[in-house]
Amino acid sequence: MKSYIELSKVANSIAYEDASSVKRSNRAVDEMYSIVRNADSESLKQLFPLLEDPLSKRWLAHQLVELHNLPLEIENQCFYIVEQLAAGDSAEAFGESLWLKEWSNKLGRT
Repeated sequence: MKSYIELSKVANSIAYEDASSVKRSNRAVDEMYSIVRNADSESLKQLFPLLEDPLSKRWLAHQLVELHNLPLEIENQCFYIVEQLAAGDSAEAFGESLWLKEWSNKLGRT
């Protein structure tokens, strides 16, 4: 979806030192969640290819897992993306590792 890609560009361009940039990014993320939350099964399938998009996949992987029961292949792809984000020593990576633990437990993944 073109709108999802455009929103992910906004979310990825956040400048934390600029309050208006943070607000703009937060609005974009909220809109992305809305798109995923409201997707019917056909629209949802149209989002799956965005898991290959370098800007969209980091957002979409989380949102799909959090909001939908997914085919195992797609769920595995989402977890792989987040595992890649969790690699490293940054604060962001630590947050991703916490997300992985939480959602692995919720979904009974070991």
